[in-house]
Amino acid sequence: MKKLGIVIPTYNEEKIIDRTQEMVSEFSDLADIVFSDGYSTDKTYEKINFKKIQRTRYRSNQMNEGAKELRNDKLLFLHADSKISRDGVLELIERDYDFGCFKIKFEPTSLFLKSIEWGSNFRVKHRHIAFGDQGIFIKKELFEKIGGFKPLPLMEDYELSLTLQEMEIYPKLLESEIATSSRRFVNNGPLKTLYRMQKYQKMYRDAREKGNIFLCVEEIEKIYRSQK
Repeated sequence: MKKLGIVIPTYNEEKIIDRTQEMVSEFSDLADIVFSDGYSTDKTYEKINFKKIQRTRYRSNQMNEGAKELRNDKLLFLHADSKISRDGVLELIERDYDFGCFKIKFEPTSLFLKSIEWGSNFRVKHRHIAFGDQGIFIKKELFEKIGGFKPLPLMEDYELSLTLQEMEIYPKLLESEIATSSRRFVNNGPLKTLYRMQKYQKMYRDAREKGNIFLCVEEIEKIYRSQK
């Protein structure tokens, strides 16, 4: 059995799904791969040629369902608009890390976005927070121990890192890079996007301390959808 299993959640990615499949074909001999679709309303699901499932909505639930399909020692949750290399997959397989992610690189990038790249990688090392756009990987046994991703419409990656922090398990940063789309920064403005991200994280931390994360995430989702 292959050591690595890759879950790729999708929703209305018709424009890029062929590129995503071309990328994963470069290392499909190294990993088992499953696409978990959230009932796309375009032709995303029909265009997927790899193993695929369509059972639930929201990225957290999609990733949990995808993980159920895999029996590998280690799981990688990869966004459809992110790109990794075969060498990156080999490094991930070779490293005996419990939990971690890749170094982030935005495409297209800019001087300001390069500073965000640096800050994102610094966050992983020193604040021990890994976000989904950096390609979160985790040992299957540990993922099952914590019950997978919490069923949230947003912030599931943040919650995963906070949960593991409480267990004194911190993310390791691979040397390999993950190229992630900068479309949200480009479309909404980098400063405004960065401010919103920090605001949502603060809202979530405060709600978590009070034990009402589900109401908080509903509020964040409403704000997020209204600002898209």
